[in-house]
Amino acid sequence: LKPGKKVAEAQKKVEEAKKKAKDQKEEDRRNYPTNTYKTLELEIAESDVKVKEAERVELVKEEAKESQNEEKIKQAKAKVESKKAEATRLENIKTDRKKAEEEAKRKA
Repeated sequence: LKPGKKVAEAQKKVEEAKKKAKDQKEEDRRNYPTNTYKTLELEIAESDVKVKEAERVELVKEEAKESQNEEKIKQAKAKVESKKAEATRLENIKTDRKKAEEEAKRKA
């Protein structure tokens, strides 16, 4: 799975958990209209929402790190290419000078 899909999937799980918690709350209200305390099932459902949300946040953080790493890799590659280009340019200057010296010796 791509990181973007992982986050989308995690978000979907969060939404499902929230719906489950909401449904549980409504069921508790129907079954225990006078009860002011949360049932264990409702607490579990609400806890599940928090867990899923935390997992989603971690995936978002991970995705952000990966994109930063990709950017650093691109920058490093660009730096290497720049250094290679400079080395090639210097080699060409050296070669051109040698040719010019040899040409001057031949003419002399």
